[in-house]
Amino acid sequence: TATSSSGHYSISFKHLKKEFIEEMRQLSKLRHPCIVTVMGAVMSSREDPLLVMEYLDHGSLYDLLHNETMRFEGEIILPILRDVAQGLRFLHTAQPQIIHGDLKSANILVDSEFRAKVSDFGFSAKKTMSNTVSGTPYWMAPELLRQESCNTTQSDVYSFGIVIYEVYSRLE
Repeated sequence: TATSSSGHYSISFKHLKKEFIEEMRQLSKLRHPCIVTVMGAVMSSREDPLLVMEYLDHGSLYDLLHNETMRFEGEIILPILRDVAQGLRFLHTAQPQIIHGDLKSANILVDSEFRAKVSDFGFSAKKTMSNTVSGTPYWMAPELLRQESCNTTQSDVYSFGIVIYEVYSRLE
């Protein structure tokens, strides 16, 4: 550990690197058709760590929803929402359990066949265990905004409800 100018101890780079590597090992073992596959990470002493994930042709659901040339019909919408629900259920039943904590259309990626995959769930398990609140305010459950609770499976489900609203209204 190192001491900051204020005299408080901070976590060492070595400790953070070790935690990051452990988390990447855990995430790279997660395999589900509705979860973005984490293949590894690139670490450098001069740069922030970078995740290496599978590539999805259509980018994020947010991008698709805000593309005015894209028409969304039930045969596209319902499978996407089903995929998100299945991906979220997989994370919630994983051992150890993973709470996403920031589910939103920008964190749902879509492949060339319009299959959706939940992404950006890294470090969620550690955030959950430390009783912190995370997320993007518009998608956060009211109890999180009022700081009455930490992230839970229920708060992820609330965020999924906001995603459903986004999909059908095409508003954020």
